[in-house]
Amino acid sequence: MRKLFFSLVVLLFVTAPHIDICSAEQGNNPDVTQYLPAKSDLTGWTAVDEPQIAQGEDLYLLIDGAAEIFLEYGFKEAVMQSYRNGNEKSINLEIYEMKDPSSAYGIYTFRTSTRGKGISIGNDGRIEDYYLNFWKGNFLVTVIGFDLEAETVDDITTIAKAVEVRIKEDGRKPPLTGILPVNGLKPNGIKYLKGNLALYNNYKFDSANIFGLSEGVIGTYEDHQVFLFSYTDETKCRKRFVDGLNHLKTNPDFHDLTRYEDGCTVRDKSGKHLRIEPYRNFIIFVLGTEKNTMDLMTRQKTRIDHSKH
Repeated sequence: MRKLFFSLVVLLFVTAPHIDICSAEQGNNPDVTQYLPAKSDLTGWTAVDEPQIAQGEDLYLLIDGAAEIFLEYGFKEAVMQSYRNGNEKSINLEIYEMKDPSSAYGIYTFRTSTRGKGISIGNDGRIEDYYLNFWKGNFLVTVIGFDLEAETVDDITTIAKAVEVRIKEDGRKPPLTGILPVNGLKPNGIKYLKGNLALYNNYKFDSANIFGLSEGVIGTYEDHQVFLFSYTDETKCRKRFVDGLNHLKTNPDFHDLTRYEDGCTVRDKSGKHLRIEPYRNFIIFVLGTEKNTMDLMTRQKTRIDHSKH
């Protein structure tokens, strides 16, 4: 399975901005275009050609290298529009409608990192280099400016705010994200997962879904990571734990697997220590150093015990 990167998404839209998916004039469910900024919102910027709309698997035609991950999270529809100013600078706007706020938040965490800086737009916003991402309601919005000049950063922020005010829904983060320990969690250090493809792009257990993941979260801390996979009940959780463990035993990227009563420890190909335990309806993974994973596992169990998830 190939690995996906945000930069690939940007590259495809930059190098192929005129792919004819469907335009607003074709009447193919054009409602998503209502979130595009009005001309009065864009001082000095003019739309280039018609906006492009992709629905469902048509997204492959527009961002083939990353469409799979959007579909895993629950993609519905997207509109993309290019703008140009009098200095021949360009800005690209991408608006993705997902099936629900959890899906929008999840794809937002996939497209952002701990780098850059937070910005007060939507439910969460972040500027990294020359692109800005935010999520609000069922939507992920990406604005790409292509250079780091202060004027460009100001303009992509203006366009992002013009889209934000058109999205009336708010939405909340998935409850699972609130179960991770807060102390030491890096800013924007959460990845919310809706399937194995997102997991594989963050940590390689296996290209197959060996733990039967359908909902999970990763927390990144200064010296360790916590993976928390959620299941409908404890019986299914323990079955998935055993299934996953049987696969790890035969995976050459993992070694020194040791079972104990409540779980196991194993080392990955980089030599990191991984402690894995099923607990209630969760499988907990703590990736760090051998001396701290036991205490960190206990800390995560305490958070689960005090949660209402």
